[in-house]
Amino acid sequence: MKHIIHYITLIITTLFSYSYVEGQERYTFEGQIIDKQNQRPIEGVWIQIEGSPQNAISDSIGHFRVQLKEGNRYTFIISHLGYKTAASTMECIGPNRRSVFRLTSKDYQIQEVTVISKESKAGGTASKIGADALQHLQPTSFADVLQLIPGGKMKYNNMSSPKWIRLREPSASASSNNKGYNNNSAFGTSFVIDGVPSINDGNIPASTSNAYASQGQDLRLVTTDGVKNITIIRGIPSVKYGEVTSGVIKIERSYQTSPFKARLKATPGSKMLSIGKGVNLFEHVNLHTDFSLLDFKQDVRTPKVNYKRYTGSVRLQYNHPFGNWEFKNRSSIDYTGSFDTVKKDPEVDIAAGSYYNRDYKKLSYAGTSRLLHTKESWFSSLELQYGITSTWQKKIMDKAVNGERMPVLVNHKEGEFYSTHLPTSYMSHYIHDNQPLSLFSNIDIHLKANTWGISHKILFGGGWVYSKNNGRGEIYDPFRPLEPSKGRPRDYRKIPASNKVSLFMEDQFTTTILGMQLDTRIGTRAMKALGVSSNYTISNKLFWDPRMNLALHLPSMRVGVNTIKTIIYGGMGWHTKLPSISQLYPELLYSDQIQLNYYSQQPSLRQIQYKTDIIDPTNTSITANRNKKIEVGIGITFLETSLQVTGYREVLSNGLRSVGNYKIISYKLYEAASGPAAETLNGPPTVDMFDYQKQDDFYVYPQLVNGSNEEKWGIEYQFDFGRIEQLNSRFSINGAWMYTKYTLTAADYRHPEQRIDNRPYPFLGYYEWDRGQKYEQLNTNIRCDTHIKKYGLIFSSILQCMWFEKNQTQPHDGKPTFYIDKQGKKYLFTNQDITDPMLRFLYSKPTPSLFDENIVPIAIDFNLTVSKRVTKEIALSFYINRILRYTPSYTNATGYKVVRKQSPYFGMELNINI
Repeated sequence: MKHIIHYITLIITTLFSYSYVEGQERYTFEGQIIDKQNQRPIEGVWIQIEGSPQNAISDSIGHFRVQLKEGNRYTFIISHLGYKTAASTMECIGPNRRSVFRLTSKDYQIQEVTVISKESKAGGTASKIGADALQHLQPTSFADVLQLIPGGKMKYNNMSSPKWIRLREPSASASSNNKGYNNNSAFGTSFVIDGVPSINDGNIPASTSNAYASQGQDLRLVTTDGVKNITIIRGIPSVKYGEVTSGVIKIERSYQTSPFKARLKATPGSKMLSIGKGVNLFEHVNLHTDFSLLDFKQDVRTPKVNYKRYTGSVRLQYNHPFGNWEFKNRSSIDYTGSFDTVKKDPEVDIAAGSYYNRDYKKLSYAGTSRLLHTKESWFSSLELQYGITSTWQKKIMDKAVNGERMPVLVNHKEGEFYSTHLPTSYMSHYIHDNQPLSLFSNIDIHLKANTWGISHKILFGGGWVYSKNNGRGEIYDPFRPLEPSKGRPRDYRKIPASNKVSLFMEDQFTTTILGMQLDTRIGTRAMKALGVSSNYTISNKLFWDPRMNLALHLPSMRVGVNTIKTIIYGGMGWHTKLPSISQLYPELLYSDQIQLNYYSQQPSLRQIQYKTDIIDPTNTSITANRNKKIEVGIGITFLETSLQVTGYREVLSNGLRSVGNYKIISYKLYEAASGPAAETLNGPPTVDMFDYQKQDDFYVYPQLVNGSNEEKWGIEYQFDFGRIEQLNSRFSINGAWMYTKYTLTAADYRHPEQRIDNRPYPFLGYYEWDRGQKYEQLNTNIRCDTHIKKYGLIFSSILQCMWFEKNQTQPHDGKPTFYIDKQGKKYLFTNQDITDPMLRFLYSKPTPSLFDENIVPIAIDFNLTVSKRVTKEIALSFYINRILRYTPSYTNATGYKVVRKQSPYFGMELNINI
């Protein structure tokens, strides 16, 4: 088709140019177009001649002819798809002039790229993911990146709810069945962006929502645009990194000059646009900017539920050498915004006027200043990291509420109070104002030393982290509360701030043992909370985190002219995460017992009286989460082939979780029938007009304790076969076996919901067990990345195999250790009590299948990702997951048949670099 167009154009231009050459002294110029690399002729080349109206097209052997005027200078513009445009100027003298033009192939092909994660063999098990892998992956948020690490799993990323990270935990452990245990891992994972951590300790959840405060970083808010590389440390990190129990996510962004980049991604449920550009402002000064917008709809058929995210980043880099020194500074200003909106759908919702909106805005400034000594010296560098982040989270709700004849609660003291009734129904307007503020500073000093022929790289420094919440908390009219039983919002600005300081020191050196190289990194970190009341256990405690990593390089083995290199590595270390301010300073709880509820048809005669008891759920004995990690592994490299296997064990013995505590509440219950007749009243009655009975009830409330034991075992593996040139492909296998066990280590008080004679159950059980779970899974991802350089194509075929998933409730007898009556007396619970007509409600009889192991059999997905470099400036990518799926039905532990059906999902992405 292109040749037809060329020939038509040639005929037209020749007709128009005939009169120009007619009558002039002219001659035939002959030329040939060949490929510069392989010397082969090129057909269909378009030849445009400046200074002449004539044009030409090369034939099947690359030849062309044109009529030119002798003695003139002409410039030949030669262009062809797939080749760089060439220009050649010459003076035409003499008849039958001939010339050969050589075209250089335009390099549409992309260079060899790595689209899998690279595993670190020393210094803590880690996966490093480069920009090429990120571009090929087409991530919407950081949650998509986790599929590249051993044990990772590709899955549909639903952006309508928060996403948390759980390193080295089976995916099923995030289920609601494991409620109470599944927060410590995410809370103990530190996100470090350009050397500055993202701090979440000042966040405080609303009392009307799930507590997202201590669940770590919401992965939806972490973008991958403008990122150079990501390192996911699952093993033992440097002592430089604190406030971490599970792992460290290091994100390095670009500060260099770069062409304008635009990325447009579309899936059936979302649209995303991002742009970025890096420029050189002055000598030694670079400026890089990024902007992105995401619009996600959970169901494209209705706009009722959606999520939007918009981010912007401005980054500045300054390098200035002077003498034997160099000063480097990087600073950034970042903005992230998101909001969820639920609007009224009159065809579905009943309550008119309902409205919901969650708005999130985060503004941060971060910087790193570094002074380097460029000559050999004992002093290497001094580095200062600093950052400040302010977040504004606002949730607004308008909701129709049923008053339930409840009292208006406005008192903040204990005692007995008269009040008025809430309206039978009303509209409540509610605002949750949450404004966490965090400040961070850290100093690193890098030194060099030499002792007995051993070179040491010494690091020591310290840090400070400040967290505060400047929000107004929950804001609503106490006469129109969102929940009838609540009416005492607290001001977050009155909650004390958190201050944490740390010191650390580390030595990294290499020695020789029996001719083998041994790399060692050993150090310790000390951390302390400042400004905490002396009543708290952590106020006078210094937390030490010693950590060590070793890597032994075994003697190389020769295979022909090549060698096999083997490294045995391992490490051990402690990792500490101090409680957040919402965990240290929980909200006061109010027990409001209605003593008199006199409700008359005449509003002027209505009376309600209640008694308030205040319970402080603060646990001054809580201490830090501490996780002990041990890992050992082996890495083998031969040519481009590498194998790495890592075994690990982690024990978090004092994880934070909520358990039930209690208080016995005494109050009076006035009998409305014993009071005066309504016609004898001139106003609301008082309690002295009624008879009453004294009552005692249990008030059970959640309290945070160090009552969770979380144990992880696993083996991670990655086998990279390298690139096989004959197939233009790279094969790799990775996966993991994971086993995680969650156990309650603190007792739990529970009150049966059973009512006796329409009164609350009179006993409270003390349980030293709960439904702790064991989870296990084994998965393998088999990946083939085919890279056809000539056409700029990458095909990634991924066979994702989940060989099995297991979960099991840990055995228990269903009995409380003892029970308590309303006078506070304790009684041992015996086997005879199981059948007692009154006490049997304390017994939670295990079902026959409760402790049976639930096994989910094999599930295999086939996923495909294709990237095509259309031109040097434009690349197009497409993915479709679950093209093929093998998920046989199975019978679960309860005897029910489970049929697994999931649909394929797909998306495409356009990348432009100008």
